[in-house]
Amino acid sequence: LEEIARIYGYERIPETRMADELPPQIGNPSLEKEVRLQDLLVDIGLQEVVNYRLTSQEREARLGPSGEGEDGKPYVRLANPIASDRDVLRHSLLSSVMEVLERNARLEQRMALFEIGPVFIPASESELPQELSRLAIAMTGPRSLPFWESQDSSAMDFYDMKGVVEGLLDAVNIDAAAFSALPDDLCRYTRPGHTAQIMLGDTLLGLVGELSPDVPKAYDLKQ
Repeated sequence: LEEIARIYGYERIPETRMADELPPQIGNPSLEKEVRLQDLLVDIGLQEVVNYRLTSQEREARLGPSGEGEDGKPYVRLANPIASDRDVLRHSLLSSVMEVLERNARLEQRMALFEIGPVFIPASESELPQELSRLAIAMTGPRSLPFWESQDSSAMDFYDMKGVVEGLLDAVNIDAAAFSALPDDLCRYTRPGHTAQIMLGDTLLGLVGELSPDVPKAYDLKQ
C-alpha cells in the first residue's frame, strides 16, 4: 500500500479526520518497572548489556557444574536452532553477562555491567516454560580509572557490589531487606564466606557475592 500511494501521489489522496473516539490508554506496568530499573542502575554507574536469550548448556556450565539446569530442571531445546551453540533457552543471565566481560576484558580495565531479561524454566513437558524476569550485575577492575589526580585504584570487592544493591533497593523503597551469609553448600559459583543472600522477610530477593576462583579462569579473566 505504501508503494502504491507513493507512485499514485500522496497529495492526490483525500484527507479526512477521525470520526471515532480515541481508545483508552492502557499502560504496561511490567515494562514501566523494567525501564525504571534500567534508569536507576545507569544512574548508579552501571552500563546495560543485551544478550541473546538463546545459549547452550555448555556455555552456562562454565559458571560451574549445576546439573541439567537451574534447580536441576532441563532446558527448553529448540527444534531448529539458529546455530549449534545456541540450541536452548537460557537459565542464567549471569552466564551471558560473563561472556560480555570476557570479550571486553582485553580492552577495558574496569567494567560494571547489568542485564535485565527473562530466563526460561520448564514447568512440565506439556506446558509452556516459566518466563521469569531476572537481574544480573557483574563488576570487575579498579574502583576508579587513573586520572591526573590521585584516585582509589584498589580492586572492587564484595562491598562495592553490596553498595550497588543497597542503592537500588533504596531507590525502589525497599528498606526492610536484610543481608545474611549464604551457607557454603549453596554457593554454586560464588566464593564461600564471601556471599550473602538478600532476604525480604521469608522471600529470597537474590544473591550478592564474589565469584569463586574457578569462574574467572573459565572466562579467561585475570581479576
